[in-house]
Amino acid sequence: MTKGVITSSGRVIDLDSNNEVQSLPPESLQMEKRSYGFSQSFSAMLKNRMYYIKDEYGQWYCNPSGRTKLVREIDEMNIFPFDVFLKQNATTGDISYLTVIRINGIEHDVLLAYDYDHPDYEMTAQILRPILDGRRMGTHTYGNNKPCYIENWSRKLRAIHVAMQVAFWIDDYYKGKLLEEYCKLSKEIITDRSYRNYMQRMEELGLVRESGSGRWKKYEIIA
Repeated sequence: MTKGVITSSGRVIDLDSNNEVQSLPPESLQMEKRSYGFSQSFSAMLKNRMYYIKDEYGQWYCNPSGRTKLVREIDEMNIFPFDVFLKQNATTGDISYLTVIRINGIEHDVLLAYDYDHPDYEMTAQILRPILDGRRMGTHTYGNNKPCYIENWSRKLRAIHVAMQVAFWIDDYYKGKLLEEYCKLSKEIITDRSYRNYMQRMEELGLVRESGSGRWKKYEIIA
């Protein structure tokens, strides 16, 4: 019996000889897809976990260039200092990250969701828990625990930019507790210099820029 594989164009290739043995019309190919549950997917590694992403929803990542961009952004999220999980909505195909940002001794479950037409539209950030007092951040919130993490969206911004900026937003909410939590996460003794070295690496990657000097140095996202 011939071992064959159906290509996206409807060709059936003999895996043993690598020759075409049959060409199916489009309607037959659609029937084969429905009959055998055919679906295309690709994989990506995030925080030592393998994720399989279906690309059958017509979203921004369901083409070669979009797929490459998403895989790159997932890979970049590995440098985020907090744990991150990847999620895909089984109905809509929406892609999002769930991260747990621990600052001021409190775990913040944060959802970062791509827009259907990413990167043309801003990623949505929402702190699922705890509920924060938006009045403390003035105009830097959309309400409903959704931080206004950046003034103007740019197509150059990627998931790692958004994640870091939301972490800075939460840090501002608690008046500078990010270094303290970063120290707790590390297995080694962390000094101010170690923290600055980490942020310097982020700067070298083109993710943040610094302002100020000495102990009053601040970091902001690069659009």
